[in-house]
Amino acid sequence: MKCFLSKGVYAVTLLIAGTVQGAEWQVLDVDQLVADHPESLDVTVGGVTRTVSPRCALGEEHDYKFHFKGGNVDDLVVYFAGGGACWDSLTCIASLDENGNGIVTRGEENDFVYIGTIERADNPVEMDGLFKVTNSQNPYADWSMLFIPYCTGDVHVGSSDTTYPFPPNLGGSRTIHHRGFDNFLYVMNWLKTYHPEVGPKKILVAGSSAGAYGATFNFPWVREFYPDAKEMFLVSDAGVGVLTGADVFSSAVFGEGSVWGIDETIHPYLQSALDGYAGSETPVIPAVYNLLRTEYPKDKFAQYTTAYDVVQVLFWDIMLNPNDPSNWGQGLSDLIGWWNFYMTAIIEDQQQSAAPDNYRSYIGSGCNHTTLGFDDDFYGSSLMSSTGDPISFLQWLSSMTDGKGADKQQWQNLTCFSVPNGFDCGEASLAAGGIDACLARSYPPDPLM
Repeated sequence: MKCFLSKGVYAVTLLIAGTVQGAEWQVLDVDQLVADHPESLDVTVGGVTRTVSPRCALGEEHDYKFHFKGGNVDDLVVYFAGGGACWDSLTCIASLDENGNGIVTRGEENDFVYIGTIERADNPVEMDGLFKVTNSQNPYADWSMLFIPYCTGDVHVGSSDTTYPFPPNLGGSRTIHHRGFDNFLYVMNWLKTYHPEVGPKKILVAGSSAGAYGATFNFPWVREFYPDAKEMFLVSDAGVGVLTGADVFSSAVFGEGSVWGIDETIHPYLQSALDGYAGSETPVIPAVYNLLRTEYPKDKFAQYTTAYDVVQVLFWDIMLNPNDPSNWGQGLSDLIGWWNFYMTAIIEDQQQSAAPDNYRSYIGSGCNHTTLGFDDDFYGSSLMSSTGDPISFLQWLSSMTDGKGADKQQWQNLTCFSVPNGFDCGEASLAAGGIDACLARSYPPDPLM
């Protein structure tokens, strides 16, 4: 959920010996692409043609950019960026400041509820971890990479323009463009159309925070674009989906007349996860995982989170207090233990599911939010296995995707709350100001303010 100035590198792209040359990140301007190729707005996938409207929640039509890095044509990363979410008048409208930022105020601190403009969307040029392609330790540096920025408040599944009323004392209304699914379709179609040499045998579909849900829900659509891929992998980074008690959010998003229009964008394979929706106790996210694991038994699915991910706790707090924004973020230390309880239950249910054995989880220590875009946990996080062997997060991820020199046995369920790890999930650090430090990691100072 870091916010950075949008900048990128334009590079000439050539095909040499199975590699899309141009290892630096390129930034693609949809407004210019549409001007040159208006037919690119018509996207056919899964046997259906849609006319898409790529844009940001608060932006003008076609005001959207995305990023591509050339690499091995047999290996592709499709990444969904994070950046909060909004689903009603308070989160989408009342949270906006004078600069168009959706914020939640915690004392003297302002944290983003959602990113609504492309200028504040994540940019791989300014990110570390998976996206630092000049790092020799990065086993994915030579993969082709497609980076899908996020600025629509709908976890990449929206295809709706929804008008929300301002608070009664102000009057009026504002239309929010929940077009994350349109952006995703446009970007995937661009890659398929203008880089036909990219015919991946392996695809890593990944997403962080809100993007974790985008990667999960849109996994089948990525498969539709590349049906000949031999292996596909999903890694959900910091998107477990604790929704217990979040009735306003769940009804607005998953119920009849979804404000994001998810009923029009969800893949048919996943439709049954929404059928019979009956409130926040309906396990939508776990149901989606079971359906994916069953429909794609040869693919692999993984979830990563820290034991006390403070940003996931913050958004659960917002959902639990839908009509009281003055309380958003005020009781995180009281709520964080309960979030850990529900998170653990969700992941344990997946581990015990009757679905094919193609799912693993990694629960790291502490309260940091997301790992894929940061060097600290991407390279430094490590847990002890049941046999007492240390396994780093990167070893765990590489073993799933069978990277160079990877040990497939290292892709196993790992948690800090275990005997080999001394049942130590960083609880002591939470009491010593760790919560604020974790929040500061995800919410750096905004360079545009």
